[in-house]
Amino acid sequence: ALSAGSSFALTTYLYSPESGGPLTPIATPGIGGGLNIDPSAPRTSECPLSGVMYTSAEKKVWEGRRPLFVMIENMPEARPQSGLNSADIVYEAVAEGGVSRFGAIFYCGVSSADTILGPVRSARTHFINLASEYNYPLYTHVGGANCGSSDPKTCNTDKRVQALEQINQYGWGGAKGNDLNQFSIGFPTFWRDYERLGTTVATEHTMYTST
Repeated sequence: ALSAGSSFALTTYLYSPESGGPLTPIATPGIGGGLNIDPSAPRTSECPLSGVMYTSAEKKVWEGRRPLFVMIENMPEARPQSGLNSADIVYEAVAEGGVSRFGAIFYCGVSSADTILGPVRSARTHFINLASEYNYPLYTHVGGANCGSSDPKTCNTDKRVQALEQINQYGWGGAKGNDLNQFSIGFPTFWRDYERLGTTVATEHTMYTST
């Protein structure tokens, strides 16, 4: 994992709204679809996040994207998760009740194919802080803790855990922001799969997206 300081240099490389970089990932063929990348081609391009070597064709793909930071749950009902093995970096931290949650960054490792990711869960303030190290990543989640009241003086949640307010404070919200909240986007970017593993699971463990 990268420390908070080590990723500072990467932000000059990664896209921001001012740089003219695209707001959303470039289009790829359907789930699992390829991009006609020759797997036997020389791996001469180093991923700026992980140091893993890729082909020059894959580099062209990730240079046209912004990092995708996805909240992926780790409850027993969610295992095995989809897509974690394709992440360039995975952060793990306690979410609630002693159960951890993952913040996974997808940038170089998904350049050759569209990849299913999930189950996607809600935003957490500490993960938002981690995501901010990558300048303006596409922060992907399903809602999150918020004030719960139109009047900030009557909030029923502690300000320290108000994730949705923090997203807006960072300037990530709005139609042209980089906040990919399922509550605002919906299908087909996000979808539910109740029987991915052959057995029915509770609704909170069923949300998926793709790169």
